[in-house]
Amino acid sequence: MAKTITGIGRAECKTLSEEATAALQRTLNKYGITVTYGGGRYGGHTARLSFDLTVEDMAKTITGIGREELTAVIQRAVNKYGITATYSGGRYGGHTARLNFDLTVGGATAKAASDRDAEMLGAKFGIGFRFVQKGREYEVTGFNQRRPKYPVAAKRLSDGVAYKFQIEGINRQAAQGGQLMSLKQRHNEVYAIGEDGCEGSEYLHTLIDNALDTLELQGDTSDRLRQWLRSPPAIGDTLEADCGACEPITRIA
Repeated sequence: MAKTITGIGRAECKTLSEEATAALQRTLNKYGITVTYGGGRYGGHTARLSFDLTVEDMAKTITGIGREELTAVIQRAVNKYGITATYSGGRYGGHTARLNFDLTVGGATAKAASDRDAEMLGAKFGIGFRFVQKGREYEVTGFNQRRPKYPVAAKRLSDGVAYKFQIEGINRQAAQGGQLMSLKQRHNEVYAIGEDGCEGSEYLHTLIDNALDTLELQGDTSDRLRQWLRSPPAIGDTLEADCGACEPITRIA
């Protein structure tokens, strides 16, 4: 019996990609299609794998096989590892196609592994925790102990792009219970219903001041963050300067 995978690193990604490629090739042989692994991204409890499909025999008719059937093929190949497979888009044209699939460590296994990783890394938050960096909101998606400098994986909520973070800055926000983001959301609600200048807005400004004083930000960061929190909501609203409450941010390639 195969060992359940609790985190997807280089070795696990290699195993999963080989199993999935072989399964796809067995299924598509009869259609004269060649399958090759096109690379992927991995970390924490998720991976995105790409597969290149090339039609070698134009005389054969391709029917009854689509993304749902191919997802099912991969799912059967990775079931033994406790992994869930989902189709995540692709591109095609002429005689070739590239299909992408997301693999995720399943349910209770992922949560148990994530809680253990968070504890070992000293994180005071878990998967699903939301925090702010440069005026943008992010959600934690996993932890990677093989990446000690930037062990936190998170996605930007505005577009789903994946990034990696250090722990210390998020811990500081977790200690505030995500207070800054909730204050900004509530402040936007006040503006949205036309309460600008009312007692509710002034009360929120007091809460904002108290939260920023607690964070003990350096230089002009506090003033810039205070201005962002107090400003009316706007599309693409961002804080361009680095927020002293957060650590450096790096996009996951």
